[in-house]
Amino acid sequence: GIYTITFQSDKFAPQVFRVRVEGGGTLTQDLDFKALIAKHPEYAEAVKKQEAAKQKFSELKVHFEAGRKALSQIDALRQQMASQPADQKTQSQQQIAQLSQTAITELSQAQTIAGPKSSNLPTIMGNLALAYEAAGKHPEAADAFSQAAQLDPTNPNYLLGAATNLAYAGKIQDASADCEKVTTLTAPTGATCWRNIGVVLYNTNQLKDAVVPLQKATQADPSNADTWFLLGNALMNTMQS
Repeated sequence: GIYTITFQSDKFAPQVFRVRVEGGGTLTQDLDFKALIAKHPEYAEAVKKQEAAKQKFSELKVHFEAGRKALSQIDALRQQMASQPADQKTQSQQQIAQLSQTAITELSQAQTIAGPKSSNLPTIMGNLALAYEAAGKHPEAADAFSQAAQLDPTNPNYLLGAATNLAYAGKIQDASADCEKVTTLTAPTGATCWRNIGVVLYNTNQLKDAVVPLQKATQADPSNADTWFLLGNALMNTMQS
């Protein structure tokens, strides 16, 4: 009988062929794809753009994975340091410094390749912030976390990271503002945010200033014993007779 064969593409109009099949024979219908594409230069341009995008993503992936590998090695070294003697800890700290710089370089390159409109940018910026944090570059880490939070405001961990690094940078008021935002998204993460600010102030002997963030941490999560302990110590050390 007579059969209609339709070759469809979302790039150009369907190509329709009507053929007759008789008996038990075999029918071959030739279709010249190159000739079709030649008739539609916009399709060829679209293919070219797709190939360029694939190449760009491949390059981005190489740098991103290199940065992530360095961050994973940093995490492993930090875990090992808990049981290391002093001389080995010094060596591990030096390795962490080198790895953090590698992570910053690779993830910065991934950021450049991705461009400002990439859907991958929040993840790249979040990891770049971790690299800055590992290097002790807290203002840069806070800025990278803040950029990630602006790109993806639904992720509380970006605001948490920004607040913690702002506290390390001495910008307690800005850090507190971020913790307020985090608490509205999720109370447990908000509790961590306030506790981090409290810990930074506590460890730098700013005990009076540590009281309010630690109180807010206990309000957001009353079940954390460590927070109550720090708050009690902060209050005792700020008592006046």
